[in-house]
Amino acid sequence: NLCDSQAFLIFKVSDSCVKLYKNKFGDENVIILPYELLNDNPTLFIRTLENYLEIKHFEYETEKVNISLEQNDIYWYLKISNFFMKLLFPFGKYKTNIYSTYKKLLATNFVKNTILSKIINILSFIYGKKHENFKIPKNLLTNYKNNNNILKDIDIFNNYIHLYTN
Repeated sequence: NLCDSQAFLIFKVSDSCVKLYKNKFGDENVIILPYELLNDNPTLFIRTLENYLEIKHFEYETEKVNISLEQNDIYWYLKISNFFMKLLFPFGKYKTNIYSTYKKLLATNFVKNTILSKIINILSFIYGKKHENFKIPKNLLTNYKNNNNILKDIDIFNNYIHLYTN
C-alpha cells in the first residue's frame, strides 16, 4: 500500500515541520515540493512525483478546475451574503434553512457563473474593484522569519525560495 510505504509533504513548510516528517517517516520517504509548481508547471510537478515513486509516466491533459475567486469577487460575495442574511431577519426560525439553501445554490456553477457574476460585474462597475486587505501581525511573522533554510538546499525550490523566506 502506497500510503503505508511513502509519506508526502506537499505544502508550505518550515524547518521544524520538515524535520518532524523526516524523523517520523525517514528521509527517503519524504518528498518536499513547492505547491506553486503545481500551478505553474503541473507536468513537471507530476513527473517529479512519478520519478520519486519510480512509476511509469501517465500522459494527461492538465486543466484548471475549481479556480480560486478573484479578491474582488470574494469581497462582493461576502457583502452580498451579509446583505442577504439581513434580508432574512423577518423570517425568524426559517432564516437558517433559507440561508442554507442560498449557500447550496451559491456552490452551483449556474448561480456562481451567471446570476452572481452579473451582479458582481455591475457592482464592480459602479463602485470599482474592491478587496479586503488582510494584514498579518508582524510579531506573528517574526516567528517564521528565515525558518525555511532546509528548502534552500532543494533545487526544485530555486524559483520559489523567495516565497518561503523573509
